[in-house]
Amino acid sequence: MPLRFFCRSVWLSACRGVLCSGLVASLVACGGGGSGTTTAPPVPTTATVSGRVTFDRVPFQSADNAYSLNFAAVTQAPARAVVVELLPGGGGAALAATLTDAQGYYSFITTPGTSVQLRVRAKMMEAGSNPGYTVTVVDNTSANAPYIFDGSAFTAAAGTTTRSVNFASGWNATTTQYVDADRAAAPFAMLDTLYKAIQLVRSAEAAAYFPDLKLHWSVRNKPVATPFNVASGSLGNTFFTPFDAGAGANFTERGIYVLGDSGSDTDEYDEGVIAHEYAHYYEASFSRSETIGGQHAPGDKLDLRVAFSEGWGNAFSSMVRGSSLYKDSARPGTTQGFGFDLERNDLDDLSGATGWYAEDSVQEILWDVFDNTPNENNDSVALGFAPIHAVMSGAFKQTPALSSIFPFLAALKSANTAAVAGIDALGQASGITMVGVDAWGSTETNTGGRADLLPLYRSLVPGTGSVSAVSTNSVAGQYHLYNGVGARRFFRLSIATAGTVTIQLSGPTGADPNFSLFNGSAGMVEWGECPAVSTAPAGCSGQATETEVWSKTLPVGEYVLEVLDSNRIDDTLTPVPAAGDTALTLTVTQP
Repeated sequence: MPLRFFCRSVWLSACRGVLCSGLVASLVACGGGGSGTTTAPPVPTTATVSGRVTFDRVPFQSADNAYSLNFAAVTQAPARAVVVELLPGGGGAALAATLTDAQGYYSFITTPGTSVQLRVRAKMMEAGSNPGYTVTVVDNTSANAPYIFDGSAFTAAAGTTTRSVNFASGWNATTTQYVDADRAAAPFAMLDTLYKAIQLVRSAEAAAYFPDLKLHWSVRNKPVATPFNVASGSLGNTFFTPFDAGAGANFTERGIYVLGDSGSDTDEYDEGVIAHEYAHYYEASFSRSETIGGQHAPGDKLDLRVAFSEGWGNAFSSMVRGSSLYKDSARPGTTQGFGFDLERNDLDDLSGATGWYAEDSVQEILWDVFDNTPNENNDSVALGFAPIHAVMSGAFKQTPALSSIFPFLAALKSANTAAVAGIDALGQASGITMVGVDAWGSTETNTGGRADLLPLYRSLVPGTGSVSAVSTNSVAGQYHLYNGVGARRFFRLSIATAGTVTIQLSGPTGADPNFSLFNGSAGMVEWGECPAVSTAPAGCSGQATETEVWSKTLPVGEYVLEVLDSNRIDDTLTPVPAAGDTALTLTVTQP
């Protein structure tokens, strides 16, 4: 490895597992000098190796409406709570391990004259035998190997030897592009954003425990959706998944996947994006979400679960960063990007998508509940994060209704009686009926432009005959078939006596009726997809394409039944389904 002799600079190499790449970071050891005659001090019997770990933080352009990164304003930020190990010179098992402090400092004590080297892991954790959090950055294009950065060997002299390291961004100002092999700062930039997110949650729950999390990042991760292949980096977008799923090249393990391809889009410095995905991890770890995911954008009229989850993601991101500005850069070195201001209420106002089906409305409500700098006539609420966390991890998590803005607002009002008037004003300003609001949205009057979208949940009692439901992709403003408002319809199913329940859902010729059954915080009970083959899952019968029949023993409880026509909302079909409605017939019986 090359040596530079000013200030005795050496280099760290970056390794993924046992495979070294070209990522580098400068490791600097600085000493002093002097003159004069003095009495020699006692010779130290120990050697201290200490220093500071930092990384290049690349900010956005300062203007509110500028969404590109500003490489001329890079600062060196502390890598906090990351793992540093002291190894024998030349490698081998670690002699000792520690964590950097809140300023990025670390320290080891060893024997003078020992040949040692440093290893820094892209791994952030809490001290102790049972750490409250562990976050690791891995390379999904290298079999999920962790990022490991090894330094050159040196002799630990008696007294103190300083070894400080700064991980560089890899940006070449001359060519105005990244040198991918030198982008060592990226893993630590993402960890630092999540450090802030963890501290926000800890501000509301000091003893909070965070399930282990992996960040999957690679310079090969690109916004290519077809074919989806995490092993080659074809992600489609930065995303979080709560599931281990798939096999082979399409295998995904639980965690956050982040774009890193410098020729198209990178997200490692987009703190808003990283914190947004962590918000979905928060839902899976501390709260709940039945979101079905899919494409979404400002102005869309969305399934009520998607609207809440994505609005929550944007609001939580702003809470972490302490800013209402959300920015997402695109290709480095260009002015491309995207963003908005949660404080201005401009997105839903311009699009006309204002209400329970709009992520824009949800994020504005949540942010205004949190922030303490009101600048709108209807924003008199400044509760901070603790009351929000209490609702999300408490009443919102336990409600039998699906995750949406309604159980959140109902629980928030119940727990914060002094702020009810202000909460009502926020909801009303965003097109949500606040008088008598409950978890089911039973008093909602905002139809979203189509009267049959209300009520949001229709009551359903077994044995009372058939009811009709319409699965539609033709609501104005419903830009995405899969998760648009009205594509899925909901029923509130009360089981008063435990026993076998049979659900039959039928549609016209050419339809593909399907349903899902949910039971509050227990999540999905069953997915009613009965294929027209002999290997139908247990409980299924009547596998004709236009009819699904399902039976199962259910305990007493409150359930939600979701019904839809898959052939009406599947935008992967060729040709894409025409705009229109599918009338479904639903029957629930219980002997």
